[in-house]
Amino acid sequence: ALAICTVTLNSDITLTSILDINRSVTIDGATHKIIAGFSNDSVIQISANDVTVKNLIEDATGTTGNRGINVYRAAGVLLDTVTVSNNSKNGIVVNGSTVTVNNISTLNNGWEGIDVDLGSGVTTPASLTVNGVSTDNNNTRAAIRIDDITKAVSVTDTNNQYVATTAGNTTDYMLIAKTTVTAVTQKRK
Repeated sequence: ALAICTVTLNSDITLTSILDINRSVTIDGATHKIIAGFSNDSVIQISANDVTVKNLIEDATGTTGNRGINVYRAAGVLLDTVTVSNNSKNGIVVNGSTVTVNNISTLNNGWEGIDVDLGSGVTTPASLTVNGVSTDNNNTRAAIRIDDITKAVSVTDTNNQYVATTAGNTTDYMLIAKTTVTAVTQKRK
C-alpha cells in the first residue's frame, strides 16, 4: 500500500514531544528542520509500514538522551536525503524493521549513526539497505552498527561505501574516507 497523503513542511518545527508516525504517509521536509525541544526519547518514531521521510534535517541540539529516528517493527520505510544530527544516542535505529536510506547524513551523534538491531521482545527481522551517497562524522563510533549478528539482522551497502569489522557478535561499518589526489607540477631543472 502506498502512502495515502503527503505532509510538506513550510518552516522549521520545534517539537515539545515525540513525533509519532503511526500510519502510512510521506513527510517532505522541504529542507526544513525538525528540532527536538525535549529529552530522553526518540525525536521521530515510525511504527507504520510504507512511510517515506525526505528532504528533512532532524536536530537534537541542546537535548540529552535522544535518538533521532526510531523505526520500530515497520516495513517499507524510506529515508531519502535525511540528516540526523546532534542526538546524544543513535541517529537512526532500525528495530525489527525494513528500512532503505538514500543520501543519508549522520552527524554529531553520541552513539552510532545507524543501529540495526532487534530490541527486547522483537522477532521481526531488521534490514537496512543503503543507497546514494552517505555522510557520517560520528568520530570514533561506527556509522552503522549491528549489535548482534546472530539475530535476523542485515545491512546491504549497495555502493560499497563502508568497511565492516566484526568483533564478537558486533559488526561496525565505518564510512570509507574519500580522498582527493591533486596532481603537482614540478619544474624541471
